[in-house]
Amino acid sequence: IRDRDNYIDRIINSEDELEREHMLLGTSERGDYPILVHQEIHDQHAHILGDSGASKTALGIAPQVTQKIARGDSTVVVVDLKGDRALFETCRREAERTKKLRFRWLSNEVGKSTFGFNPFLQSHNLRLSVEQLSQQLLQGLSLDYGIQYGAGYFTAMNEIVLNNVLQETGAKSFRELNKHLSDPRWYASIGYEDDWKQARHLSALVKRLSGSAPVNVVPGMYPDQPQVHQQAIDVSNVLEEPQVIYLWLRSAAEPTNAPAIARLFLWAMFTAASHQPQDKNRVYFFVDEMQQIISDGIKLIFEQFRDLGGTIIAAHQTASQLRRQGTDLGDTIDSCTAMKQVFRTSDLNSLERLEKLSGTRTDKTPTWHQAYERGTGELTERYDPLVAEKGLVRITEQE
Repeated sequence: IRDRDNYIDRIINSEDELEREHMLLGTSERGDYPILVHQEIHDQHAHILGDSGASKTALGIAPQVTQKIARGDSTVVVVDLKGDRALFETCRREAERTKKLRFRWLSNEVGKSTFGFNPFLQSHNLRLSVEQLSQQLLQGLSLDYGIQYGAGYFTAMNEIVLNNVLQETGAKSFRELNKHLSDPRWYASIGYEDDWKQARHLSALVKRLSGSAPVNVVPGMYPDQPQVHQQAIDVSNVLEEPQVIYLWLRSAAEPTNAPAIARLFLWAMFTAASHQPQDKNRVYFFVDEMQQIISDGIKLIFEQFRDLGGTIIAAHQTASQLRRQGTDLGDTIDSCTAMKQVFRTSDLNSLERLEKLSGTRTDKTPTWHQAYERGTGELTERYDPLVAEKGLVRITEQE
């Protein structure tokens, strides 16, 4: 580890400007020479694939995260949907070592310390209309089912009901929103009760999130601790000031809420980035267990976030996991990621996909031969070239 730290420090502090623009990815199996990736390549999204236990986090995510933090010139956001204590401590200590990046975290576990993140009170929301805020929340909650017949109808019902409640109440948290959505008689006074009935999925998700304290922090909630609201995470600040944000969102604790909070954070970042200078501060978004936050709207983020100053490094186990809830993210990730790493794969879909992406090459291998002896066979047969499949020709050492 010390040798690796020395290598990274030498790259970061190199007198060669071109060398400083590279990141150490590892060393070659043959020759032990360093594998360096240029900044422009890494900024175009990355994809990490590997079976469970293949050390994706230890060998793929952690080395890249620590190098980005060590540079101290960009924001690093880690979305951890399984709760990796080693990765958390690695990020915290690396940020502390820079002496200039502050480290904040968001946890969905009861009894754990956490900073707040309220999607309703983000500073960039002041630039959004109620309809735009509704669409951001619906995408984060994965309640946009598409425009197909049937699916489009329920999407419209969710949007109509959410728009009406926000217009009427100006709700500032999921708890406040749940108070109104759970009352059909109250909603009947501002809209059609049938619309409310068709938006029960919206009501159910809002009710679940209303029980999560970190995403419901509002001014005055803790009168004796005003710093709770003052130090809450604001995504516009994340885009402006280099820092480290760790989303400790264990799916084992909240299988529904954890991915929803991660999507809400990602969509808030994406929306805020569209209102920020694009060359001010780049944000690197590391997502472990990417398959858990897949939705149709994530395609748009992969396609456009790079031009808005954001880079996504997505990690998961198998290629088939990119097909979820009627959404296939495979082609989008293939076309939008410039760097791909595979640590180990054993399922058929991943193997076939890897084989197609890898291509073929002609190689020479050494062989052993025995000199011709009289009476052991036809001379012409022995010296005929032995042509193998796919154009590989077996040759002798003398040749």
